[in-house]
Amino acid sequence: MTAPRNPYPDDPRPLPPEIYRRRRIAAVVVLVVVVVLIVLGLRACSGGGDGATDENAAATSSTTAQSWPASASATATSAPSTTSSGASASSSSATESASPSTSAAPEPGEACVPGDLQLAVRSGAPSYGPGENPDFYLTVTNPGDKPCNLDLGEAPLRFDVFSLGDYSRVWGDTDCNEPTSQGTTALPAGEAKSFKMSGWSRTTSAPGQCGDRAPVPAGSYLVYGHVGDAASEPGTFNLG
Repeated sequence: MTAPRNPYPDDPRPLPPEIYRRRRIAAVVVLVVVVVLIVLGLRACSGGGDGATDENAAATSSTTAQSWPASASATATSAPSTTSSGASASSSSATESASPSTSAAPEPGEACVPGDLQLAVRSGAPSYGPGENPDFYLTVTNPGDKPCNLDLGEAPLRFDVFSLGDYSRVWGDTDCNEPTSQGTTALPAGEAKSFKMSGWSRTTSAPGQCGDRAPVPAGSYLVYGHVGDAASEPGTFNLG
């Protein structure tokens, strides 16, 4: 028998199954490509936002970097050592003038007047036991607004001790010895210098009478400090 013919000769014949599989695979591939493109587009949009953030960060960094020179400039301007401002220089000079370590040295020929100086004397300790020899200190202050030179040859420095009980003079350090300090010393304005006499032997003395010096008894005593004709207020101490 002869097979029947196709009643619709113009219609195409059914394609083989593998053709349909290929078409389905192609459709899937196209769909995957579309999805990939969409994802890339979204990432591109997100990347644009990150780029804006980076630009803002760069702008912030730039602003911060520009502020450093301004800050450094302000610091340099405020520092007296790096400015030529007359006001700052004046402040620096005033500070140096007030500092004892940077006061100007006395000019030659400008002598201190002992009566204008302030003298303060003290004993090295309030009390001394038997066999302990006292030390004495004299502080000399120039209260004026100008420096001066103290000539200890013209105005000798000396110490005298008196008995507190009867106010009799018992000893002087220049009775039998040369003054402890010699020469000329500078006294800047408003400053003080101290002088020390070490180890009084606790024996009596008088000017020119040094051959028979007797031990002083235990008791309370006064010490005076002198510069030339100027004398300090007394300091007190005890001998045991």
